[in-house]
Amino acid sequence: MKGVLVILEYRGAWNRMSWEALAAGRGIAVQLHQPLFVAVAGAQLDTAVADLSALPLARAYAVRHSLLHEYTADGFIPAFEQLIHSLDPLLVFFPHTYQVRDFAPGLAARFDQTLIADVVAITTDSGHPVFVRQLLQGKLNADYVHTGAGVCFASLQAGAFRAASLIVSVGRGIKEQDNIPIVRELADALGAELAASRPICDNGWFPMERQVGSSGQSVSPKVYIAVGISGAIQHLIGMKGSKSSA
Repeated sequence: MKGVLVILEYRGAWNRMSWEALAAGRGIAVQLHQPLFVAVAGAQLDTAVADLSALPLARAYAVRHSLLHEYTADGFIPAFEQLIHSLDPLLVFFPHTYQVRDFAPGLAARFDQTLIADVVAITTDSGHPVFVRQLLQGKLNADYVHTGAGVCFASLQAGAFRAASLIVSVGRGIKEQDNIPIVRELADALGAELAASRPICDNGWFPMERQVGSSGQSVSPKVYIAVGISGAIQHLIGMKGSKSSA
């Protein structure tokens, strides 16, 4: 079975970079006239499966096992290896998260492949994907083409591919951690992802992977709503790719 497989990251909540990887996967699947599949691993995936069932996909796969409750590379690599062997896709995409950086190179090695990491753009040439990576701190772009037989593995840089999503970001203007549920209610009502400025993550109120800014992640949603954020340049750098903001 050929197609494009996007491996998403879910740890009780979706990593918002998963949706960017999905957007990239959908785009290349359309260009190559291939079906689009997604997969997620864990022990408790009922909510994740419900979310995925609402998406326009050829198929979604939930890799469940009690030993996958806590992430380990030793658990995720063989779990996804079995799935990829059964599907035999053309391409496997990942969001370029800390977790993916840990296990994806080892997963690619199981197939005698290398991971094309931190891709910022994808084009096609004669029906073959061409992956663009940045070199020398973004001063140069380099094109990478997968050659030979076998599945191609690539991880996609945060903010490089637009996801059809909203982001509600919270800053220290909310004063107390007890006020976060109010912002979470807003995000839930809008169907948006939650993010934060650096002080919120430094306080441990949000995981560091949710930080938007020059020392965190770059995002490019359709709508970016900032709650209690001053608008310092360090934060603006991380969300300047947003189509609209409030």
